Amino acid sequence: MNLCYRFIFHIFICFVLLFTLLPSANAKDVTLQLKWKHQFQFAGFYAAQKQGYYAEEGLTVTINPADGSQTATDVVLSDQAEFGISDSSLALSRLKGQPVVVVATIFQHSPLGLITLKSSEILSPLELKGKSVMYQKNIDDAVITAMLAESGLADSGFKHIKHNFDDLALLGDIAVDAMSAYLTDQPFLYREKGIDINIISPSNYGIDFYGDLLFVKESYLKSNPAEVEAFRRASLKGWKYALEHQEEMVDWILTNLSPEKSREHLLFEAQETAKMIRPDLIELGHFSISRMLRIADTYKALGWANENSSLDGIGYTQHLNTSSQGMFAAKVLGLIIVIMSSLILAFWLINKKLKAEVHKQTESLRAQSNYLQKIKDRLDYAQSIARLGNWEWSCEDDNWWWSNELKILLGLPTQTAPSLQLYLNFVHPDDRETVESSLNKALTSQQDYHLQYRIISAPGDVIDVEEKVEVILNNSGETESFFGIVLDVTERKKEAERISESEKLYRQMFDNNTAIKLLIDAESGYILRANDAACSFYGYSHDEFLEMKVFEINAHTPDEIQDEMTLALEEDRRFYRFKHKLANGETRDVEVHSGPVEIDSKKRLFSIIVDVTARNRYESELITKTAELDKEKLKLRESEQMYKTLFEGVSIGIVMQNSMGEITALNETASSILQASREELLNKSSFDPSWEAINENGISVSGENHPLLHSAQEWPNKTAYWALNTRTEHFG
Repeated sequence: MNLCYRFIFHIFICFVLLFTLLPSANAKDVTLQLKWKHQFQFAGFYAAQKQGYYAEEGLTVTINPADGSQTATDVVLSDQAEFGISDSSLALSRLKGQPVVVVATIFQHSPLGLITLKSSEILSPLELKGKSVMYQKNIDDAVITAMLAESGLADSGFKHIKHNFDDLALLGDIAVDAMSAYLTDQPFLYREKGIDINIISPSNYGIDFYGDLLFVKESYLKSNPAEVEAFRRASLKGWKYALEHQEEMVDWILTNLSPEKSREHLLFEAQETAKMIRPDLIELGHFSISRMLRIADTYKALGWANENSSLDGIGYTQHLNTSSQGMFAAKVLGLIIVIMSSLILAFWLINKKLKAEVHKQTESLRAQSNYLQKIKDRLDYAQSIARLGNWEWSCEDDNWWWSNELKILLGLPTQTAPSLQLYLNFVHPDDRETVESSLNKALTSQQDYHLQYRIISAPGDVIDVEEKVEVILNNSGETESFFGIVLDVTERKKEAERISESEKLYRQMFDNNTAIKLLIDAESGYILRANDAACSFYGYSHDEFLEMKVFEINAHTPDEIQDEMTLALEEDRRFYRFKHKLANGETRDVEVHSGPVEIDSKKRLFSIIVDVTARNRYESELITKTAELDKEKLKLRESEQMYKTLFEGVSIGIVMQNSMGEITALNETASSILQASREELLNKSSFDPSWEAINENGISVSGENHPLLHSAQEWPNKTAYWALNTRTEHFG
């Protein structure tokens, strides 16, 4: 079989394979349920439909907006739609046993946060104590609840207001200090009105949830793995298109979906959505099980899920069966065959091209001289730009040659005749002996040399130069000539001095500062540098630190730390709370302020660590004492209420008098028995002659023998209590 027949045979095989891999002619109807109304938040799915990506995969897709009656999770689990868009609440659903499976992560960060008016000066969750906060309680508010809890605010620490879905609620009649909002949406409305706001993002306080996630029901995935993968591929392809053609997709949404937003609002949403997806740093659709486990831990810590509940099965790759893997292998095999066939075709074309090249070779050789001349011209130009000159000295006939660039560097006309003495005349007097002795030494030792020195050009400019000299030997091993290159390094030397000063300043700021500082390689986790304060705090020497990774001092898992370092490199997070381990085994609470710096064209993480162990302990004790005080206040109120109930509820009249005999309080029964109102009796003295005390035998008691007088004399500065009934006392 000759080459032509082989080529035709491989092309035939490729067509057969491609035919078997093409989607079925009968497109499959599926439905995608969105979590909200039509807007740019779902532009990738619109793009996949608009550009025909779903159709290429053999799918006919219906995209339904939310109608407010059901969540997307409810719609998918009730088989009203095959695919849905939800947020990190899918982790809570899985923890509660609902068979939801994440197919792809669209938003790498949750856009849900809190906004406040700039005039309120509320910049962080810590300043929300005692304030009113509007959000949807128990409807995926975990990211906000966790942030508030992390900041030490329990439900009793602020006033919750049910969300009324008024985007401008901060300006409404209801007193609202902060409200939950999508950071891709509502901030535009305030900016449009010229009103400055503050944004409180949970990710800045260690609470970083996923945003929109594409999901399916587990049973549907197991029955239709190929369709799920096809939908995922087309959707991610659509998102890539939407992010690269934002204005086009905004115009399409306005024309075809009639959203409740202006073009400017949608463009703002598009730009902010791209920040949540970050396709420049993270692969579209990327999903981390370890990060989802941290989200699950947040739900458990809030008491929304059982501690023993599991996330097993939430990732779609865990459910792919062998049939889908076999299909993937077949496609890979088909792709390999296509590639090999293409290589055979390329080989055939190359051979054909080589024959033509042989025909042109003679003409090419004739043109080589012109080409070399162009190369020389370009080299001369490059040397001129680089301020680099060269020279050659033939020892046999003492003949010198200088390049034009060297003459220009010295400030000489290009027709100047060169010589050794002429060059030495331009060398700085302080450096002339070094240059001359180096050349003489090379004559005897036949060794190349490298120097840095100064020259003074004809116009009088002092120029720092770097010279490399090569000794060229003849066949007999004798010195035949010298070849030298002279480079103007004046600017480079100045730059080196500037760098030296900059590094000196850096060392003063880094090494001599009392703050704990570390420089970390974000890829490997190695500690590249630690200042004296860090060595003192952790108990390790500088050399020990350089052999360690950051994972060795951090109590969290390596995967968790790596995720956090990635976020710091992306500049999405700059503040963390960790537990760090000291060399003596002690664990300390720390706050880490971290951000990327570029060193040697590589991004490193510069971290400042603050020990907050004592502060955390104090805050914890303060919270405990506050709770105890609240309990005591409650007991006191209960005691006062009980006393009041007993005082007013008994059928016996009770009168309270001070040591002066003045009535300070009495109950209704006493008022009735004494047949006078409280106003008439209060502050009236029982020693008054109008009062009369009578013994059981009916004989009156004299004033000086009155029982109250004896009590006042026996217990001065005390309050006397006495009971009345109609038989023993009366008001005279």
